[in-house]
Amino acid sequence: MDAMAQLPLPAGLGTGTFPAKLWSLANDPRVLSVCWDSEARGLLVDRSLFERELLRPGGAQGPAPNAFRATQFRSFVRQLYRYGFRKVPGRAGAAAPGDAGAWLHYNQPLVSP
Repeated sequence: MDAMAQLPLPAGLGTGTFPAKLWSLANDPRVLSVCWDSEARGLLVDRSLFERELLRPGGAQGPAPNAFRATQFRSFVRQLYRYGFRKVPGRAGAAAPGDAGAWLHYNQPLVSP
């Protein structure tokens, strides 16, 4: 069974919308480049991996290569801002020892898993 199909969307998130796609990807264990922060109040995004997994035009390598219309990270960030996410300055997450600073943190107090 598809991992994204296992978790129902929260009420109010229309299927196919940017927030619904983002929520599904953050909850999909196959997607390694985006996850919820430890407080479940924002997202951690590994830009380099995210670009390879989800955004590379015509050649994304991840589990959902066509999840977003955007092919550039800055377009994805614009969408985050459009939906109320804001970059948290000075707060980077670490996925593994030595990875500190590789993850960008975006907070949106109205969204959680």
